[in-house]
Amino acid sequence: MRNTALALVLAATLSWSATAQADEPKTEPAVHRPVLSPTGNQIAYMVLVNEDWELFLSNADGSDPRRLTDHAGWDGYATWAPDGKSLVFDHGEAGSKMKQPYVIALDDQATSMFHEYQGWVSVSDWLADGSMIGSHEREPDIPRDLVRIDGTTGELKYITETPDRSEGDAVVSPDGKTIFFFERINEKSNLAKIDIATGKRENIYAAQDRGYGTAISPDGQNIAFVDVQPGEENSDIFVLSLESGEVRRLTTDPSWDHMPIWTGDGSAIIFTSYRSGVERPYLVTLSGAETYPLKLP
Repeated sequence: MRNTALALVLAATLSWSATAQADEPKTEPAVHRPVLSPTGNQIAYMVLVNEDWELFLSNADGSDPRRLTDHAGWDGYATWAPDGKSLVFDHGEAGSKMKQPYVIALDDQATSMFHEYQGWVSVSDWLADGSMIGSHEREPDIPRDLVRIDGTTGELKYITETPDRSEGDAVVSPDGKTIFFFERINEKSNLAKIDIATGKRENIYAAQDRGYGTAISPDGQNIAFVDVQPGEENSDIFVLSLESGEVRRLTTDPSWDHMPIWTGDGSAIIFTSYRSGVERPYLVTLSGAETYPLKLP
C-alpha cells in the first residue's frame, strides 16, 4: 500500500525527538530501513542496539520515539498493515540465517509469529484483497521466489518459480495492478514487473550491477532503486520514470546509499547512508541538488 499523506515533506527541518527510554541509544546509533505508515503520520525503523537490530517507532516529525521489539536475534524489514494498526516484520533467532514473519500490534505491542515456514519468508507489500506479497528463500543461499501470502491462513502461492535467479524487493503499484521487483541472475540485476491479472512478466531496466531497494512513488509514475555504477564500489539512489524510461541518478556521495522510500507527496526520497561513519537516514529531493541529514536520538 502506498503512503498518500503529506506528513513527511519536512526536508531539512525534519528532526527526531531526543527523548528516549533509559535502555535506548543515547549517541548516534546505526539506523536502517525506515518505513512510513499508510497515513504518513508515523515511521518505523531499525536501530542497532548492542549489536542487535531492533524495531523502533516515531511520529513522522520524530517525536515520541519508542522501542517496539526486544528480542535476541534480528528484527527488521517491517511492512505496515493497510490499516496502520500493526507491522509485519522479519525475526531471526540469534545465529540463524533464516527468518520468519512476525506481527506486532501497535496498540499494546503484542507480538506473535504470523506463520511458520520452511526457510525464510519476508513480506514486502500488501494487495487490496488483504493478501501479502513477499519472497521465499527455501534454504540458505538458495534463489528466492516471489510469493503471494494469504493474510489469514498464511498459505503461500508462488508467483515465480525460477531456480536460476532470485527475485525480491517486490512492491505493488498504487492501482494494485502490477508488481515491481528486482531479479538477480548471473551476478546481474534487472528491474522487472508482473501484471497481476495476466501473469505477464517483463524486464524494464537492466541494472549496472547490484540493483535492489524497489520503491514506487505515491502517484505510480516513478520507481526509486539502488544501483552500483561501473568502476565504483558504492551504491547510489536512482529514479526510473515508468512513462519515459529515463533514469536519473540522485546521489553521488562515495558512501553507500540505499534503502529508498518516498515522502508522502512524492517530492523527495528518504534513504540510509554510511556517510557519517554509521548507517543513518538522509533525504534527497528529486532534483538531486541537496541532501539533508536527519537527526535521531
